Amino acid sequence: MSDDKQTDEVQFGDRRDDVIRAALDAGMPCEIETWGPDPNGPLEDDSLVIGFPNGRTDRKVVIFPEDANFLYRHKFTEWTFLQKYNAVLYRDIGQIEAILVATVAAPAPINRRLMALPGVELMDESENLIDPSSVEVDPEKVKRSSTVKLADGTRVPANTRWRLTLSNESAPYSIHFTQVSKAMVSLVGGSDAGPAGNIRVSLRIDCPQVSKHDQAKEILETYSSALFFELDVKFNIALSLARRREYVGAARRTLNAKGEQQYPQLPKRKYAREAVTLYSYGRAATNTPLLQYLAYYQAIEFFFPSFHGAELLSKVRNKIRDPRFDVEDNSSLQRIVKIAGGFNRGNTGEKDQLTATLSGSLDDTHIREMVKNVLGMEEFLGKKDQIKGVPTISFAPNSQVLAQVAERVYRLRCRIVHSKADGGASSVDVLLPYSAEADRLSYDLALIHFLCQRVIACGSRGNLW
Repeated sequence: MSDDKQTDEVQFGDRRDDVIRAALDAGMPCEIETWGPDPNGPLEDDSLVIGFPNGRTDRKVVIFPEDANFLYRHKFTEWTFLQKYNAVLYRDIGQIEAILVATVAAPAPINRRLMALPGVELMDESENLIDPSSVEVDPEKVKRSSTVKLADGTRVPANTRWRLTLSNESAPYSIHFTQVSKAMVSLVGGSDAGPAGNIRVSLRIDCPQVSKHDQAKEILETYSSALFFELDVKFNIALSLARRREYVGAARRTLNAKGEQQYPQLPKRKYAREAVTLYSYGRAATNTPLLQYLAYYQAIEFFFPSFHGAELLSKVRNKIRDPRFDVEDNSSLQRIVKIAGGFNRGNTGEKDQLTATLSGSLDDTHIREMVKNVLGMEEFLGKKDQIKGVPTISFAPNSQVLAQVAERVYRLRCRIVHSKADGGASSVDVLLPYSAEADRLSYDLALIHFLCQRVIACGSRGNLW
């Protein structure tokens, strides 16, 4: 991409010129991004980018000619995104719209499953209600994959527009399930059809009195969470709001910093199968950072007894090797019993066991070298308030890095699994999925992933042959 141009330097010769003027009049930032050269087209290709309101920031949207044709006919300057969601508050019509996704894999797409529920109404392309009997289906082309069976037994084409309205006289808002609107398509791109041709579905909430971003977001989150829970319980349909997540990405760590060529080898060491299973589970959980973190932690936790026991054996061995130790002396034996009693795992805190396990697997030098090879990691781990209730790590020359790492790993684990109700008034809130803090876990995941590898390697159980 070359340098951006000013909006007054470009004339598209289509409705984008009108959209630019309307956006600038409304105080919406506009940019012209130039891409090129295009081997199959002109040397340069100018794209219009408009910053739509998104809470306290803007969300950049590339406007194509077909999008501009639609936006020109509507009051798009009164539309605002709802923070991290693929959701929009249309102030001009008093409605919230949010794209939905399936939470778990299901035999049929969510469009087909929702259309089969009682109460579904059919609409034409202008979203006017129509009689199901007026929808024509070619008998020779009727296939399960191209039609949907409604609750009354009628079969209609799967791409028929529809809506399912949920309302109550005493409720302040009414809710609709339906296909994504043309307005939403013009903002998030694509078409009515999502992956594999499945029709995309949205949730719409009629709220004519709502005009503020934070209020609209609160309504969307509150009503959708209750609605999705009941749909799952009653109909086994698991839905969630589509999110446009902003990741704090960590650079890929260099596995062989010296640049030496390495060949795969037949492994000689035998690793704990249970820990490796947990480690593999964590590696697979790429889209669920909290679950991924806990999987790595549990793999480390598997070795708590062995590393905790190793420290006990070392202390007992040192006592026995003392020339003054007398097996016939009761006081000498009592000192051994006291050491063993103090190291009872039930009497040792989890943080101490974590520290002992990490200390038995690596040292400060290993951690410093790893962090050095990940761009931006040292800065992130040393910055306050990235993740509430989790201490920073200082990499100053004389700082004890391993002890700080153990403290951070343990406190972060507590944020994930405990809440205020568990830990008392001084505890911080539980770390929730999809939260801004959860989106900032990339560096901590890279750290615990590295720790997990070291612990599994050091806790290996002899040789394979």
